[in-house]
Amino acid sequence: MKRKPLHPNDPLLHSDHSRPRSRRDFLRYGMLAGSGAVLGPSVLGLLASRPAHALSPEVRALIDEASCSVGTATGNNKAIPFICFDLAGGANITGSNVLGGGPDGQLDFISSAGYSLQGLPGDMVPSASATPDTQLFSDELGL
Repeated sequence: MKRKPLHPNDPLLHSDHSRPRSRRDFLRYGMLAGSGAVLGPSVLGLLASRPAHALSPEVRALIDEASCSVGTATGNNKAIPFICFDLAGGANITGSNVLGGGPDGQLDFISSAGYSLQGLPGDMVPSASATPDTQLFSDELGL
């Protein structure tokens, strides 16, 4: 007996597998309730009224102590020190951590002006030393 070929859009049904699930099956089995349980508290947290940027009572007590010099002495303008590394201009990986060179390889250094565009001062560029130390250096990366 010759088997009839399947249409390209027909599912592949196996005797030891269950039938394929549809989106409606997933909704019926609780995807809707599960997503509501996950997203519900987040959405309700957005609607809750609480002061923005409020400090915890422990931090407020530390700031109010006389020995703390953070912020102003009076009022509510007491600032917490904050450092942000933005890296909006790039992380300067090439030039500091990886030697990137010209067409002749990694030891074909770019100019000092090129390194200054990356944020390296002229006295810290790799070509500043007369002979770079190649003992722990491999130029097989092809950068």
